[in-house]
Amino acid sequence: PQILKRYVSFMSNPDEETSIEQFGTDNKYFGICTLLATLPGLPMFGHGQVEGYREKYGMEYQRAKWEEYPDRHLVTRHEREIFPLLHRRSIFADVEHFRLYDFYSLDDQGSKVDENVFAFSNCWCDRGHPATVEMGQALVVYHNRWGDTRGWIKTSATFKDKEADQLVQTSLGAGLGLDNDQHTFTLFQDHIIGLEYIRSNREIYERGLYFELFAYQYHVFLNFRQVKDNVGGQYAQLAAQLDGRGVPSMEEAMREILLQPLHYPFQELVNSEMFQHLLENRARIKKRPSKNLKPLYDEVTQKMVRLLEEIAQITAAEADNVRLVVETVDKLAVSLSLPFQEKGKRDAFESWLVAFDQDIFFWGTIYSWLFTHQLGAAVDHDDEDDIPTRSSRYMDDWLLGKIISGTLRGLELENDQAEDGARLVKALVKYQDWYLEKPTPDEVLSIWFGDQNIRNFLRVNRHQDILWFHRESFDA
Repeated sequence: PQILKRYVSFMSNPDEETSIEQFGTDNKYFGICTLLATLPGLPMFGHGQVEGYREKYGMEYQRAKWEEYPDRHLVTRHEREIFPLLHRRSIFADVEHFRLYDFYSLDDQGSKVDENVFAFSNCWCDRGHPATVEMGQALVVYHNRWGDTRGWIKTSATFKDKEADQLVQTSLGAGLGLDNDQHTFTLFQDHIIGLEYIRSNREIYERGLYFELFAYQYHVFLNFRQVKDNVGGQYAQLAAQLDGRGVPSMEEAMREILLQPLHYPFQELVNSEMFQHLLENRARIKKRPSKNLKPLYDEVTQKMVRLLEEIAQITAAEADNVRLVVETVDKLAVSLSLPFQEKGKRDAFESWLVAFDQDIFFWGTIYSWLFTHQLGAAVDHDDEDDIPTRSSRYMDDWLLGKIISGTLRGLELENDQAEDGARLVKALVKYQDWYLEKPTPDEVLSIWFGDQNIRNFLRVNRHQDILWFHRESFDA
């Protein structure tokens, strides 16, 4: 390892073809560039490498012969993936804790070491002081081949222990400086794709880490931190539920675990099957207004009661649940009959509703709003926030937006439409009483464009010093 510390790592020099000519501009280039940035020693970038220049520069060149311009996509990817690693060179530059690992691939012939996979860990820390372990651990994995592979990293390659004066190997858990404890879990993040992961420390020691790698795929795992499981075993539950999958936020995933007792009854109301059921009944009303809907209303009533009971459990609050249930069912009855309540000449609003008769996005949004707009009234608060504001805040606090967008996707809406629907529901919940003050259109627009959630929904953006918005979203 001490020899590796004295290396200068580079992908090209003035006597060779440029990096772009040798490695291209995609994953092969960035995988190798990641090794350059994370191996011990000194990384060296060739002239024009980041910009993607293809002209070969000799030592005798006084100026460029080709007229080239920076590849903006290549520069941006360097800024996103490579430059942050260079800012953390303190983790990678030394060799005291550098460990190289064998990657045991799994195929039809059994398990064998795949020499095309580079895997190594390093650390900027003092192993004698556990409190400083989190100063910086890193695990780098790169598959240097056009093809797929899968397997495990568990045991390091042999290295010399200078103190013991003998050749030794170590486990991945020891190489990362983790506690070998069955009640301790390690959280870490993939710098390349941004997802966070959780693993049991005991599993890392006994089995290592499993990877499925496609051609020239690479990972840089950073931000390692250890946590002790609590009495309820929630970290163990989280690890089991994710089963190796990464998530955008481990904190949010843990919140979802804690909120499951609330999410279950909410999902009984807000799910694609329930919404399809409501749409079918709405269609029946259109054909036969006298259709008996008592079984549907009884079902919604029971599910609303379960949801409100769970809210009372987690908030230790008291509220007039009977009134909330009756009001919700009454509004459901109105929504099912729109716009078929009155015959004869329709007013402008009813004519407008007819245009949305078959619009799944419209009705999915309406039903999502129906079961969320009064949640603030389910908790008896002394604060100054009104019910709409509290209801909107609980949508965030209780992570209900994810359930709503998932429900809309279940109605076969595109992912962007589903996310827009969740944003729209939150806006409609927050400003459900907007008309009570009889505001002017100018005042309404000021409120809308002052709310970041609505600005996101309207895709507000600035171009050439003009503020633009998305017309179709504004119409919606």
